[in-house]
This record gives sequence, C-alpha cells and structure tokens, in this order.
Amino acid sequence: MILLWASMIYGGGTRFRRFLYRRNILKPQKLPCPVISIGNLTAGGTGKTPMAAFVAAGLKKMGYRPAILSRGYKGKAVKRGGVVTDGHTLFMTPEEGGDEPLMLARQLSGIPILVGGNRFLSGTTAVQRYGTDVLILDDGFQHLKLERQLDLVLLDHQRPLGNGRLLPRGLLREPVSALVEAHAFVLTRCDPASDRKRPEFLKRPAFQKKPVFFATHVPVVHRAADTGLEGTAVAGGDRKRGVAFSGIARNADFQHSLKTLGYDIIELFGFPDHHAYTQRELEAIWERAESTGAGFVATTEKDYTRIRGKIPERIPLKVIGIRLQLVDDESLFFEWLRHRMEEEKGSLLRENGEG
Repeated sequence: MILLWASMIYGGGTRFRRFLYRRNILKPQKLPCPVISIGNLTAGGTGKTPMAAFVAAGLKKMGYRPAILSRGYKGKAVKRGGVVTDGHTLFMTPEEGGDEPLMLARQLSGIPILVGGNRFLSGTTAVQRYGTDVLILDDGFQHLKLERQLDLVLLDHQRPLGNGRLLPRGLLREPVSALVEAHAFVLTRCDPASDRKRPEFLKRPAFQKKPVFFATHVPVVHRAADTGLEGTAVAGGDRKRGVAFSGIARNADFQHSLKTLGYDIIELFGFPDHHAYTQRELEAIWERAESTGAGFVATTEKDYTRIRGKIPERIPLKVIGIRLQLVDDESLFFEWLRHRMEEEKGSLLRENGEG
C-alpha cells in the first residue's frame, strides 16, 4: 500500500512537470544546434549508451561534428561539469567523469564527450570550443530543462514497460502518456530471427505515425590488461570455463551474453550498478577463479573502466562489450536521421534570421 501511494505521488509529480514545460510555464534552454536525446521510459539498462555511440559514430560518418553530453552519473564532475575527451585526449578518470562517459571516450574517436548536470553549459562549451553542430544527450528523455529537436526513446523488446507500474512500485520512470513526446522508438534486444512487431501500446493512434526501429545487442570480446584493451574486438570466443563479475543495471543480461558466446561460467559475482570495486573484492574474485581452476575471469566493458590499474595478473581477463546493431538496413535509419537533422538545422537558421 505504501508503494502504491508513493507511485501515485511520483506519477503525479512527473505528469505535472511535463505539463509545466508543455504549456511553456517552465521554459527549456535552447542551444544553437540540433539536440538529439537518447532516452528510455524504464529504470535500468535498455542500451542508451550503446545507442548514443551508434548515433554519434553514424553522424560523424555523414559529415557532422557531433558531441555527446552525459550527466556523468556518480562521477565527481557532475556538479562542476567538464570535458572527458576532446575526441583525442582523455582529461578525466572514471572517478571524475563516470564509467559510461569514459567507456564511450575509449570507443569513439574524434567525438568530444562532456559531463555535468548542467547540460546547457556542456552543450555551449561543445559548440564554442569544438565547433559541434549536433549534440547527443545520453539519457535525456527526462531532462526537460534542455530543448531538443529529436527524442529517440529506447524500449526493451521483451519487456517494453517493465511491470507496467511507476517507481518505486515498478520500473517506469514516467507514465506511458509521456511517450507522446517521443519522435521515434527503438526496440532493443530484439531477436533478429523472430517476427518484429510493434508492442500493442504502440499501436494506439497517438503513436501510429511515429517510426519504430528494431535493434539487437551484439557482444564483442577484448583481451584486457592494466595498460588497456588489447587486440581488435571479436564476436565470439572459446568455450573454456571461467568466473565472471559485473556491476551493471541488469547483471542477468551479462550472464546471457556470456552464454551466447559459448562460455561456461562457474560463478557470476553480481554487484550494484556503477559499483566502485575495492582491491580486496577483486582479489577475492581472482582467488575464487584460481580455486575452481577457471581459465579466465570475465567482466563488462563498463566495469573495466573502473578497475583498470587494479587487475590481478594471475588469470587472464576477458572484457565483454556491447555494440548496438539495427536489425534492418541501418542506412534507412540514418537517411531518416539526416532528413530530420537538415529540417531542424534549417528551422534553427530561420529562427536566428539567417535563413
């Protein structure tokens, strides 16, 4: 009963907040270039960060100069803000910038990544300092303080609405009605071999004309050392027995990825999301691997950003990353995205009296 009332109060608060912005009672800040938000409706991992990387890399190939704006959750720079990378040089540690921005910085080349709770300030810095012409908000659907030209909302294909209930009773960060603000949906974790259909709630008239794209998460494997990830990512691996650990939103997903790759995992150590590992915890994991005769220890790419420099060397470490891949022809997605960006850039020029 307490959770029911808490969910009702929480839901009322989120509805009222969107109402204030929709009626222009609260006014979002506006940046001089198009802003793309990558967000979701549920708490937990739907693949926002891999999608941000996918979109940023695609925009760069099309000739744009994108930058990624992240809050930098649990990083020390959330309040003061700052530049994680200019696209070439790292300026922050995971403790300062947060694990996900650092992971993105190591994946992407030539794309600035900035962190801070004030994303208007971060965006202004990106535009003025790096000549950015399109900004990507990593986890931005609920960040109403900043005006955006495109809201991409990610939904887990298996459980798009979680258990259908609002926080704290369920997993929904906002009521389903908030999705009318989305411009397009990406259904993640799809099985490429299965039939791809819109979930029933997306068949409502309010969502009928909004594009829906289908994506899958592709695991990749790296060899790891304290000096960094070695070798090129490969989709596959041997079938040796190993021990694994992860501190992500959904540790069960990591276990599934390991199974998909054919690994026999003796034991999985699960930790809370963004967990700060101690040397003692890492030693205990490696000791367990030794005592069971494991051939390797495995962790996620996100976790690796937090343990670099602390890795025991007695047993090899495999780092499993996730790359988002569209099930259908990705050129269709980027053609749609280019069209939207050109429309928005033209609109911004006209507003500024330049068109």
